[in-house]
Amino acid sequence: MKQTKGNMRSRSRRLWDAIPFAGMMMVECSSVGLITLSKASMLRGMSNFIFVMYSYALATLLLLPSAFFCRRATLPPITVSLLCRLFLLGLIGYLVQVFAYTGINYSSPTLASAMSNLIPAFTFILAIIFRFFSVLKVLLYMVISIIRQMKELGVGNSWHTFFLEKRLAAFCTSRPNEAEL
Repeated sequence: MKQTKGNMRSRSRRLWDAIPFAGMMMVECSSVGLITLSKASMLRGMSNFIFVMYSYALATLLLLPSAFFCRRATLPPITVSLLCRLFLLGLIGYLVQVFAYTGINYSSPTLASAMSNLIPAFTFILAIIFRFFSVLKVLLYMVISIIRQMKELGVGNSWHTFFLEKRLAAFCTSRPNEAEL
């Protein structure tokens, strides 16, 4: 098959589309490798506090040069509120890592890798608990409107679409504002 300019462009476009997938695979592989390495080092006697300190030191060495190359012309002012937020964020991140490595020490790396896949579900549940579901409300309203349109067209006139519509309508009691859409 003769390669034309359009064919080569589509091929390069497909390669560029594969970059996010490759990045995601690299992150997952490095995460599994780090979990396995932490379990092996903790079996040999390393404390999980020391392992977190080593991982922070390595991250500092890797990310510090980017602060010199990627600089902004104007920086926002550093306030006490910003410093308190950064301290709280760092403390929470440190505690999460310490607790995670303590859990890995008591269990297996396989369980830790499987649990890391549940993070989006936990985030969704926390968003519902803390009533930060304006996006959820918009999505539910869109699902309800699609189900109603399907019923009007005669596509989904079965009991399960009626039941699903009633359940979603009970959860999403009011129509979202135009600002939320």
